[in-house]
Amino acid sequence: MVALAIKAAYPNSNVLPDKYAMKVWYRALGDLDFRVVENAVWEHIGISVFPPSIAEIREKCAARLSPMVTDWGEAWEEVQRAIRKYGRYREEEALAAMTRMTEVAVRRMGFQNLCNSDNPVADRAHFQRMYEGMVKEEKRQTQLPEFVRSERARMIESHMPPAPQIESKKEQMHESITRADPEHINKLLEELYQSMGTGKRA
Repeated sequence: MVALAIKAAYPNSNVLPDKYAMKVWYRALGDLDFRVVENAVWEHIGISVFPPSIAEIREKCAARLSPMVTDWGEAWEEVQRAIRKYGRYREEEALAAMTRMTEVAVRRMGFQNLCNSDNPVADRAHFQRMYEGMVKEEKRQTQLPEFVRSERARMIESHMPPAPQIESKKEQMHESITRADPEHINKLLEELYQSMGTGKRA
């Protein structure tokens, strides 16, 4: 239905020309609710003379599925209100009163640092850069198809360095014990005497 609507709305374009193109679109949009996709497509048809891309449809769907994100300026005011109300000694209460993304940004900057700072202008600029970067990244992640997000996470996890194994620690202990045997100690003593110029033990 969605594909038919796009082709009917843009009869002179080459959008969705064959079965392979249909499979690609289905793969890229298959994790979304059909009603959300349909609504996003009809919005695009209503405002654009050019057919939509997959990215444009996912962007519109993300705007419908994601909660409204507070503007960075409003988020900064939220931080200031929390500091005034709770002060530096009630940090957890202050953080609990913030919206999720504001809380994350404040934790990264350090609540105590913000409370004790004597340069609110610099703090405000730093908060703006951090907050807007977080919003951009969350928006990007929301627009990615589910199979891309999950596969990406799996790839990252598979390339993480392995945790130290108990066996390796045991091997290191065994090696150190082996090195400390009498023969090894005698050899070290001989080398020491030679370096002292005696060539033999006292």
